[in-house]
Amino acid sequence: MTKKNINSIRQMKIIWTLLLLLLFLNASAQKSLTDTELQRKIDSLEKSSGKSISDPKLIKNLYPIITPHVIVENVEGGICTISLYTPLGLTIRLSHIRPDFTPENYLCVPGAYTSIHTQIDGLYIEDGNVISDSINNKLTGACILSKDSIQILGLAEINSQLISQIKLSKKSFFQQSLLVKNNQIVPCDLFHNKENLRRALIEFKDNYFLIGESQRRVTIGEYQEALVNIGAINAINLDMGTWSEGWYKSHSSEKITVGEKMFSTNKQTNWIIYTRQE
Repeated sequence: MTKKNINSIRQMKIIWTLLLLLLFLNASAQKSLTDTELQRKIDSLEKSSGKSISDPKLIKNLYPIITPHVIVENVEGGICTISLYTPLGLTIRLSHIRPDFTPENYLCVPGAYTSIHTQIDGLYIEDGNVISDSINNKLTGACILSKDSIQILGLAEINSQLISQIKLSKKSFFQQSLLVKNNQIVPCDLFHNKENLRRALIEFKDNYFLIGESQRRVTIGEYQEALVNIGAINAINLDMGTWSEGWYKSHSSEKITVGEKMFSTNKQTNWIIYTRQE
């Protein structure tokens, strides 16, 4: 899948409307669809129309009748291949308590950096509660999470009014290194030319978010270039290196570990989790 493919998958709204009507009409007799069953219906309509149907924005409307799971696919970013973890029928949340591998949890990766003092690095708010109250001005970005929205922003956008709104609305927030903003690479000097596996929370067109991880060690600059190549609108870094251990649930409900050099797993302080929607 190239940038052209990703940007071209948002065109068939009329056919998607027909697909949605078909699926919702069948919902009373079929409470959930696996991705294989869903793909068969999509393939059928694609064959009859001769066009591609993959609009991420409209896929979200199908979540209530899609069996919760994580789709893993590889996309070519030119400099490196990136594994994309697509959560379907799942809700994102932030936790400073280590998540267990339970029937409700499907994907888990570290979020904010952990300091040398084994503390969360930067301002960190969880469901409106301040866990770490110190803003780190060396971190160029931040992310706001709620049950139904994700927002990636730059350091300059963080102010007391925004923080008060996050607490009042019981949303979550963490600081990190901003990698891409409005399709443009944001300078990141923290890692210099060190090569490592890289991971990010990525926003594509139509407010569509995925977790993306490089398949080989690259510099942060190379990873940023690869993110732009696959069509990232915004992207924020996620903790890696020896803090990189995460996991996702396979179709057979097995725990699949992701990351490398996991020497500091026991010192991790916070996680992004995708859980089954209530």
